[in-house]
Amino acid sequence: MKFFGIADAHGLDSFIKGSPTDEDQKSNLTGLFFRAQANRHRHAVVYVVDISEEDAESIEADLADGRYIEALNNLKGSVKTLELVRMPGAEKSWGLIPNPDLDPYH
Repeated sequence: MKFFGIADAHGLDSFIKGSPTDEDQKSNLTGLFFRAQANRHRHAVVYVVDISEEDAESIEADLADGRYIEALNNLKGSVKTLELVRMPGAEKSWGLIPNPDLDPYH
């Protein structure tokens, strides 16, 4: 299953089912890109992943309970394929997050 969204120093910010290349999702991707760009100080990145349905349910449960850091760690541990939307330093940021201490305003 494909999902995409934003991850940052505080964990998983969004987790949207579908592919960002689908016609009905392109505007979501654009909005996420601009949000991530505005929050690069928090190491925000836009990701696209392929994960199992079981792992997706677990991540959604983490998010529903407000466990954003656990959700991102869960996502990172269950990724079959990962794409990061091109922005300077995205790969490095992906390796550093989650870590709330990276947010200069935290």
